[in-house]
Amino acid sequence: MATQTAPNTTFQDALAALQTGLISGAPHGTIVSELTDLIKTFPDEFKVETAKETAKETAKESSQKRSKKTRDPNLPKRPKNAFMFFTASVREEVKSELIAASPDGKIRVADVSKACGTRWKAMSDSDKQPFLDANSAAKVDYEKAMEAYYAENPDKIPAEKAPKKEKTAGGGAKKKGFQADSDAETAFDSELPDGWKKGSIGYLSGAVKGEDGKPLKFKTFSEAVSAADKLDCGGITRTKMAYTLRKSSTVKDSTSGEVSWTRVKSENGTTSSESDSD
Repeated sequence: MATQTAPNTTFQDALAALQTGLISGAPHGTIVSELTDLIKTFPDEFKVETAKETAKETAKESSQKRSKKTRDPNLPKRPKNAFMFFTASVREEVKSELIAASPDGKIRVADVSKACGTRWKAMSDSDKQPFLDANSAAKVDYEKAMEAYYAENPDKIPAEKAPKKEKTAGGGAKKKGFQADSDAETAFDSELPDGWKKGSIGYLSGAVKGEDGKPLKFKTFSEAVSAADKLDCGGITRTKMAYTLRKSSTVKDSTSGEVSWTRVKSENGTTSSESDSD
């Protein structure tokens, strides 16, 4: 049986007794009876306590909303993958076909995606190549955009990408290392001289070596292009350390951020420099 609130009991004592009953697992009927008695005996105090709890919950929800990170509108968007480029090119066509075949003329977004996926899987490698090339170009643009973004917002650079502060033995600042010549790369890709392909993510194998037997490396992109035009090589690969000349003209997948520019091969399989020398 529920107990009546004693005449000299304060609101806080009655509330504490109710909370104790909840924690100890008192019968549901007892809890309801005590809560009803509490509200009747201390109506004003109960309203104040309820308002306090409501305010706490509201403040908690507001804090959680504020803590959610909002995306920086200036942060470059990630590049589309090859399938996304393909889907964008055929979406309206596929949508029209599905609507025409539907009994009620209604389709789901998932139906369009599924149909595009079926088409993509059935395509040959050569048919997919234009979309793969578009993806490679988008990756290069994205990487350059991110470099520019971090240059404008150095505080946004992730810890794993932030340059380490190094000092020389004498305590002075260490000389600045290699930096990508983004402006020259962009201008080159825009004008694209004969015998070259635009830069794409990946690396070329087989380092071209100089007379001293060491791989040829260049600090600027223009120096590398000039040397590549004179020598028998497949192209240029930009690593984290320098622009390097490479023998192969086949771009291989990379997880280290290399970018490569390849020499266009002629019909007999030689690079433009080989063809000119014949």
